[in-house]
Amino acid sequence: MNVLDSFLFMVEQHEDICLLYDNINLNEESDGLSGELYTEDGWIEKYSSQRK
Repeated sequence: MNVLDSFLFMVEQHEDICLLYDNINLNEESDGLSGELYTEDGWIEKYSSQRK
């Protein structure tokens, strides 16, 4: 999961990179992708269809 966290942090830092899901820019929807990754109301819970 460290790679995923680092990737999301990189996306946060570069405005020219868009992370899209169903035409929704996740970077704009989040106040911090890497920090919000694992929370109960984070983007995995919100947008993932498979739960692990």
